[in-house]
Parts: sequence; C-alpha cells; structure tokens
Amino acid sequence: MHGCDPGNLWLVEMAQGISPILNPEQTETFLKGGYYSQVIEGLRVVIMNTVLYYKNNKYTKDLEGDPADQFLWITSQIDEAYENNEKVLFVGHVPPGYAERFGFNNFHDQYNTPFMKVFEEHPHKEIILASLYGHLHSDSFRLTDNAGPLLLAPALTPWKNYHAELGVPNNLGMGRLFSYDKQDKTLLKYEQYSADLQTCNEDLKLKWQLEYDSSQEPFYMEDLSIQSYQKLFDQMANDEEIFNHYLDFNILKYKADPCDQECKNRQLCSIEYLHSNYYELCREFMKI
Repeated sequence: MHGCDPGNLWLVEMAQGISPILNPEQTETFLKGGYYSQVIEGLRVVIMNTVLYYKNNKYTKDLEGDPADQFLWITSQIDEAYENNEKVLFVGHVPPGYAERFGFNNFHDQYNTPFMKVFEEHPHKEIILASLYGHLHSDSFRLTDNAGPLLLAPALTPWKNYHAELGVPNNLGMGRLFSYDKQDKTLLKYEQYSADLQTCNEDLKLKWQLEYDSSQEPFYMEDLSIQSYQKLFDQMANDEEIFNHYLDFNILKYKADPCDQECKNRQLCSIEYLHSNYYELCREFMKI
C-alpha cells in the first residue's frame, strides 16, 4: 500500500477486517506499525511496513531513528527464527535502494542505510531466504551482502501510465508462483505469468500465460539464492544477450525506447548497490 494517512486510522480498520487470522501479538504489532509475522512449518514470514520509510511519506520525512520500532522488531524476528531453527522470508511493499529505470531513491535518505544494516549486519543473516517487494511495477532484483536477494515483482493490479517523461510502461496483470523445498525451505524457482486484459475483456475470461520460468531459458537459475542471483548479475553485466532478456521482462516486453549505456548503467548500479554512497560512486565510475 502507498497510503500515508495520518495516525493509524487505516491500520485500525484493517486490523478489524483481518482480526480472524491475527493472534493478540500480531494484532499488537500491526496496530503499532503495520507489521507482523507468521510461522508456517519452520518458515517465518515477516510482513514489514516499508511505507514508513517511503520518500513520499511526509509524516516520517523529518523523523530520525526507528519509526514504530520496526528495525528493532525485525532484528528480534531474525533472533527468534535462529533460536527456533527457522528460515525467514521477508515481505514489504516499497523496496530500499534505487529505482532501476529512473535512478531515484525509494526511501527517505535517513532510513535507507540503517534499514539495510538490520539485515546485512545481523550475525545470523544466513537464515534469510529472500525479501519480496513490489511498488515499482517492474521485474527486477537486488543483491545484498549475503542477506538473501531482494526480488521485485511486477504488479498483479494493472496500471496505466500517464507520465511518459518517466518512461514507465503500462502494466499488465502479473502473477508469480514460487516453488520451494518443504524440508529446508530453499526457494527453488518461480514462474512469472501475465494476463492481457484487452484479450480477457474480449473473451470475458481471465487467461494467464507463462512469461518465463526462472529455472529455464533464458536464465537457467539453479535456485533463488543470493549466490545464484550474483551469478545472473555477472552474466547480465558481461553478456548483452542475457541483459536484453532481463530488460524485456523488466519492462514487461513493452516497446520502450532503446536502452542506451546510461540506461544499462542505471540498471546495473541499482541492482548491485542499495546504499546511496555506493550507488552514486557506481554511477560516476560507469561514466568514465
């Protein structure tokens, strides 16, 4: 959600609506800051409220520290998961770092690095499988310092773009299906689907079609570990064909303007560097 309403009025209303599936502890943290967690057979799914740090959230723009104590809570979730021999999957809306197509930051400056340090400096970060995000209406990923990859998925809700100057493509309805190992919880692959709403409206039937399978052509990923994504990134940086395949899916095969070297640099720097100082250095280095 993009909502930055004053107070927690929408949290109260939503908590009432989903109360049948929340226990008292989950209700308490949800009302405090819009976050909660659920353990499912050794997998701890941690739902974060990253709208707290969103650069368009004027209510947290001038704050410092840890709004709603979410950094502290995330740390406690990793601690508890380690103690209970669980793996962790994080879910948020607005991702940290930079938008790969536009080059602007997603968080207020004072929150981006502290947020990433919660994960990358935790002594048990190896139990983090991945972090799942949306918001940017694009298909991409981000690398971390061995704290699991950040996977950005296109939106299920279609989106019509009226800001041509941003180069944002129209967004088909998209869906992503993950496969994982039930024993060790390893994320094995995902299948990316799309639905052409014009065709669906004509046929009066929703039809999903497979865009690609992460384990098959063109990426052939062994799994969805940070090591596999590092390998994919290296291929993208050195193989123009692989990068162009990535770009097709990143912009949902929309016929946008050609991606020049500046466009490619923006993509690669945003994937590799989530911290603002390193991102800016990367952009400057790429210009040399």
